[in-house]
Amino acid sequence: MNGERLLRVAVMALSALPAACAAREYAAEPIDALVVDAGSGQPVAGALVIARWVAKGEGGLHAPRDLGSVEVLETVTGNDGRFHFAGWGPKAYDGPGVLLEDDPLILVYKRGYEIARLGNSQYGAPPAKDFRTHKTGPVRSSLWNGETISLKQFAGSESDFFRKAYEPFVTGYLWPMFAESTPCDWKKLPRTVAYVESEKKAFAAREGDAAAHTLASIRDRLVMNDPNFVKKGCGSPREYFREQRQ
Repeated sequence: MNGERLLRVAVMALSALPAACAAREYAAEPIDALVVDAGSGQPVAGALVIARWVAKGEGGLHAPRDLGSVEVLETVTGNDGRFHFAGWGPKAYDGPGVLLEDDPLILVYKRGYEIARLGNSQYGAPPAKDFRTHKTGPVRSSLWNGETISLKQFAGSESDFFRKAYEPFVTGYLWPMFAESTPCDWKKLPRTVAYVESEKKAFAAREGDAAAHTLASIRDRLVMNDPNFVKKGCGSPREYFREQRQ
């Protein structure tokens, strides 16, 4: 990283201090990409895709913390393996932190495959693209736009997959976002919540309810923490799921 770029990141990190400043305006360009099997090259249909523009700050220049979502979107790949996120903004963001240089974070989850965690950073960008070329100003872009995302097949049994891929996806990606940085994001991701719950039901059908009971459930965690979400102004997960059953 050259001196000028380092200085720019440092200035952005300092501006992310929560006490900080007035609302900032952000927007993002659309994202279109194709998800395929890394071995066969065939399209992967029905993969869950989440794109999240993460405001960061505190924690120092080299390890800024996740302080919340400026925006978060969800979709599922079609039969042709393609997905689309519409552009958004401009929208005002008055929460803590700022967008740095690696957003959006893109997560791709599909049973039987390793979870893909993609971004605009040096280690998360497409191999053929220079991570320094994407837009980092008020209008953001993703280097994965127009790209093919190759998913590697998970090495292990389906039971292993749920323990080693599904479980970290729920507890390491989804729950920290809902419980810590941006508690109201669960309301923006109804498809994601339904998707991961259907995954747990599939595991229960295969391995039995007793085995499935030991797996993390995003629904159960939301309901168990209902008072906290209500207190934070995010609505009641308990009421939400009750309405979904009607």
